[in-house]
Amino acid sequence: MAGRGLHAGFARKSIVGIWGTLSAGEFNPPLFYWMEHLMLTFGESEAVLRFLPALLGALTVVVMYFVAREVLDRPSSLVAAALLAFSPFHIYYSQEARAYAPMLFFFALALLFFLKATRKGGTATGSLSGLSRPSPSGPTSTLSCPWVS
Repeated sequence: MAGRGLHAGFARKSIVGIWGTLSAGEFNPPLFYWMEHLMLTFGESEAVLRFLPALLGALTVVVMYFVAREVLDRPSSLVAAALLAFSPFHIYYSQEARAYAPMLFFFALALLFFLKATRKGGTATGSLSGLSRPSPSGPTSTLSCPWVS
């Protein structure tokens, strides 16, 4: 497939060269190509190029369990993780040597940290998630999520 060869070609460039491809019209963020560039030290086979998306696709199922656990009970969280694990779209895109599975992994991880920050509050977690939390000394603006207690 031409797309895979193109992505492998980008990953073979130097770290700075990968960054330069953005100015040439590539619309994918460079992080995936940088990760693939590091994976090429293990060889240039198709299995090596697909390993990282497959690994992150599998780890996304675990992260999805913890995301669901933040807002649901344990059995419902297991169902949510199972739905993702057996989703034909997730399985297909986790096998592709493209940035789809890593993107979903990092999105799910960001969502998990966001939900944890809204539950815990505090200066460190609130500033990390970009939230303005009420302080004990006076009212300030806050983000209200009805499903997060």
